Amino acid sequence: MPAHLLSDRRLLFVGSGLSTALGISSWRTLLKRIAQEEVSPTDVDWFIDLLRNPGQEYKAADELARVLGRNRLETRLIQIVREEEERICSSVEIHRFTSLLRTVGSVGIVTTNWDTLLPKMTNYESLLWPADCTKFADALREARPFVLYLHGNIDAPPLVITHDDCARQAKTFQESEFRFETTLAIHTLTVIGSSYPD
Repeated sequence: MPAHLLSDRRLLFVGSGLSTALGISSWRTLLKRIAQEEVSPTDVDWFIDLLRNPGQEYKAADELARVLGRNRLETRLIQIVREEEERICSSVEIHRFTSLLRTVGSVGIVTTNWDTLLPKMTNYESLLWPADCTKFADALREARPFVLYLHGNIDAPPLVITHDDCARQAKTFQESEFRFETTLAIHTLTVIGSSYPD
């Protein structure tokens, strides 16, 4: 392994690619499933067509939130992800991923995912941004491994689902952006399972 990956200042940024590889549905698939289950048959085709176009997930989520209500949409997303996690944890040998994650991200893991597979796979402490800023700083200083959730998780909503959620989250980040960017700047950041919009 390259020397820079053996440093004590390593962070791993994990996107949905890891979760989908383990069997968690993509956001597009989750929204499609909820639309098929919850939206009237006369309207569901519009949602499905919208989701066929990459990058339209927020627009589809906005419309689903309008039709179902923001809380109902979030509740259903959480319920489905919990069911999928339970299935994965009972059938997939997730421990084979654990050693790789620990090797590449020894200091901690930062994620935009909602699922809680990462703490289950690693036994790392689960932290939320920005609520756990102090714990995050302490974990870094003490070299105590963690998983830092940037968009909430199914155990600690609200999740970032709609455009309004994105705006709220962006405002939250602006208030503590310097602290977060400074932290990232002094660590080696390895990105897996993530696209550039993340």
